[in-house]
Amino acid sequence: MAAIIACNVLLFAPYTIHAGNPDEFSASLAGILVTYFLPAMLFIGGLGLVGFFVPARGFPRFIATLAAFPVLMWAQGTLLVWDYGVLDGSPIGWLDTAWRGVIDTTLWLTVLLTALYGFKRFGKLIVVAATVTFAIQSAALGLSFLTRPSLAMTADEHAFDEQQYQAMFRFSAEKNVFHLVMDGFQSDIFHDIVEDPDFRYLREALTGFTFFDQHIGTFPYTQMTAPLIVSGRAYRNEIPVDDFIRDTMQGVTILNAAKTAGFEIDIASQVALRKIYAAGAFTNAYDTPSDRHVSNRDYVVSDAVRLVDLSLFRLFPHFVKAYIYEDGLWFVQSWARDADYLSIRYFSELMFLEDMAKQMKADREAPVYKLFHLMLSHRPTVGNEQCEYDGTRITSRQNVTIQSRCGLKRVVDVLNAMKEIGIYDNSLIVLMADHGAWVPAEGYVEGGDQNSGSMGGPSPVVAGMAVPMLAIKPPHSTLPMQISSAPTTIGDVPATIAALMGLNDAFRGRNAFDLDPQEQRVRTFFNFAYGKNQRDPGYLYPMLEYEVRGSPFQYDSWRKSGMRLPEGVLETVN
Repeated sequence: MAAIIACNVLLFAPYTIHAGNPDEFSASLAGILVTYFLPAMLFIGGLGLVGFFVPARGFPRFIATLAAFPVLMWAQGTLLVWDYGVLDGSPIGWLDTAWRGVIDTTLWLTVLLTALYGFKRFGKLIVVAATVTFAIQSAALGLSFLTRPSLAMTADEHAFDEQQYQAMFRFSAEKNVFHLVMDGFQSDIFHDIVEDPDFRYLREALTGFTFFDQHIGTFPYTQMTAPLIVSGRAYRNEIPVDDFIRDTMQGVTILNAAKTAGFEIDIASQVALRKIYAAGAFTNAYDTPSDRHVSNRDYVVSDAVRLVDLSLFRLFPHFVKAYIYEDGLWFVQSWARDADYLSIRYFSELMFLEDMAKQMKADREAPVYKLFHLMLSHRPTVGNEQCEYDGTRITSRQNVTIQSRCGLKRVVDVLNAMKEIGIYDNSLIVLMADHGAWVPAEGYVEGGDQNSGSMGGPSPVVAGMAVPMLAIKPPHSTLPMQISSAPTTIGDVPATIAALMGLNDAFRGRNAFDLDPQEQRVRTFFNFAYGKNQRDPGYLYPMLEYEVRGSPFQYDSWRKSGMRLPEGVLETVN
């Protein structure tokens, strides 16, 4: 029975999770399972030792109770698999879905109490049930290993593509677009960093740039912002998300337009985003790994620890999951500080930019468009003033600023390398974010003027998510960094790039440099719940639409304008 319990936690559930999410792990399943052997033996031996000292009279009760756990784990992990959305550290409303806890708890208490107090009548039945579920899972796993030999891959077989990696650092000597999306870099935090006298050199390095300090995003999350960044087309819940992304990326995008104009397209991002961007035209597409800052052995152990947490999360009831998840800190991972560090993409993205600054070349004949989407400011907040890991910190303005500044330092290193090899001046460089950093927007006070007629603005944190940074350096722009209050949106980015580079496709949005800072432009922002919509599969949850008239940092500029329901239904709101 101890072995069956161990197999549920350390074999069957890990297989199911890993096989269904292979892109989320750097290590192979076979490599991970090897690390589980010793813990499994210790667990089985420990329970065996306990059983050795259980009196003969209580032994049937002991065995029945042990057998109840694999039966319950099988039921929870197979029949009662609740959808909690993406487990990225975002808070989960455990009490909002307390009915799940009622169902789970009722089942677990019923079976466990039956094993404890009804073992004479039902004990053998529970043992048989545990054995049968074990046999079924073992057979399914064996068949999968036979039909999917890729599961036997070692970690070494996941080595990155050296050719694709080197291509990321090679530019044209004549004509380049360097388009960098710094995920979660908030506009007002960027402003604070470049205005800090102690880091004046960062602003001075941004020669030729214009920073748009009144820039506004369209969505609070990356998924729908990625296609908007390259197309200018905003999703309004009118068709399923996957259909929208596919149609958009294969249609009129700045990447497709650049490819048609003779550019070679280099894309670098984590796997999920790379798949979105590379759905259209590209020359090279590189999956930025999450493990470049550690050894092979380190990331195998890291993935193993993370997979145990996910297995426990899958196999135990609703309210126990809350203690396993711990708002993204995780039960097992929180024991091992190194495991937290190893799972953080932020440091690998910093290393990627360090390598880029050191290895940059201008040896390509065709013009080059590079679109990189990197996690240089995104939570979890982990970096200290020395840009080193010192544990996970709360997502406060101070901590986010420290982490964002470290990311900007690496970006400036890349810009300085472009200057050294003589391609900075003739390049178009776009530094931008997809959304803010989960901290309140600077100066935004909820409530505003009671007589303004614009009541109903978002919370300060949502307002912060609505103000990603944007700074653009046109080719041959040489003035010190300028600040513009033009009312730009993310949807203007492809139109601006097309105008500056002479690309012919007509994009939605406007050239940011043609906008008058005094223009009273109405801009739109959508807020919605994160996660998978169970009621209307394929669509987002209802999207609350805001119109912003004026500065996004002023509550009175915001007005609720409607609710976008699935299939494009527009519902009025008060």
